[in-house]
Amino acid sequence: MKQMRVLLMSLSLLGLTACVSQHSGIQPANIANMKTNGLIIWANGIEQELLVSPSGSTLTFFEDSVLFANQGMLIFSRIDSARNGECEHYYNESVRTSRLTVCPNGEITRFEDGNVVNVGEFIRFEPVE
Repeated sequence: MKQMRVLLMSLSLLGLTACVSQHSGIQPANIANMKTNGLIIWANGIEQELLVSPSGSTLTFFEDSVLFANQGMLIFSRIDSARNGECEHYYNESVRTSRLTVCPNGEITRFEDGNVVNVGEFIRFEPVE
């Protein structure tokens, strides 16, 4: 528990309050012929690209993922009735005990069976024409 507090404090000091709507210098990637428009930089150093739906109601990961132990595509759907302040909550459509919380300041938290398993920074890119 002490390690988690130190980790969260360290992330706060590293500028976890980055703007979610735009991040300069990072361009969307093309995964499975889909342009990604988001990036998660996890505290353990792993970066994951994703597609955020226009409404923000789904977060789609297209690659095999060490973090989620999944093959192919993984979709998290927003739980519209479960707001906690300004943060949004998402559940994994395949494994409903796997959840994400995304806050407007860019903070993202991953939960498995109700336990925090990772924290990071969520960045959403502006659409590229």
